[in-house]
Amino acid sequence: MEKLLTFLLLAVAWAGCQTNPPHALPTYAADGRLQAYIEMPAGSAAPQYYHPSRGKIERDTARTPFLLPLPGNLGFIPSTDRSSLSGYQGQALSVLVVCSSLPAGTILPVEVIGVILLQRQGEEEPFLIAVPAEPNLRSLPARDYRDLTIQFQAAKYVLERWLLEFAFPGQVGSLEWRDELYGRGLVEKYRIAPLER
Repeated sequence: MEKLLTFLLLAVAWAGCQTNPPHALPTYAADGRLQAYIEMPAGSAAPQYYHPSRGKIERDTARTPFLLPLPGNLGFIPSTDRSSLSGYQGQALSVLVVCSSLPAGTILPVEVIGVILLQRQGEEEPFLIAVPAEPNLRSLPARDYRDLTIQFQAAKYVLERWLLEFAFPGQVGSLEWRDELYGRGLVEKYRIAPLER
């Protein structure tokens, strides 16, 4: 009886997850931690993104593969929308989670440790830089932007060079860094209420 009850509870939970698309997930988990949805695992070279209209992650055939693979897991912050910026209709706030490769579709709590601001085509394009909230999942033990800048300058350099030279070669007008407080402010700026089920 106990096994049957456990199975039924898991089945209901799984079905609930299937009807709640990633963009409609809450920005924050029940315990108040920021959530990230992973679209591209670390080490990927072929761009792929979640398409809300089709309800799945698909390869972006319009983009050529990156010359060097991702130095982190690329995804977005659920229930954020940058539509106030021209050219970003329906796009969520991007996040690069620095840790070992995570499967596409992973949802995990993260801590923002910085922000890379790119100027592309006259628009500001922010990328939150984050680490898993769970310390045992971290490959980069930085706790905040100060740690990143003082103790992990090489990692900071790798992230910015990857964006400039491999993700958007020749498309970036400028790049600047901001701290985790600025990143949390961006989350609140672009956060929207989750969609009703």
